Amino acid sequence: MQWRDINARFRNVRVDKDNVTCRIDRMTTTERSGLEVRKMQMNAYVTHSGISCTNMTLETADSKLVGDVLLDFSSWKSMSHFV
Repeated sequence: MQWRDINARFRNVRVDKDNVTCRIDRMTTTERSGLEVRKMQMNAYVTHSGISCTNMTLETADSKLVGDVLLDFSSWKSMSHFV
């Protein structure tokens, strides 16, 4: 994936060892394939074994997702298929 034109506003960013938490108030970007993220906002919590997104809104040209998402994985290396 290759993202461009990333515009974002983060707040309450906290780093504690290998954990990161933040509020994404707004984020827009476009992926090389043409996928356009028109609106993204959430509370994000990232650790060595997962990503938790609560109070999430994700809008593209053709879809809107609202809710909570939890991605569990054994290591970041296992995410290489998606990034």
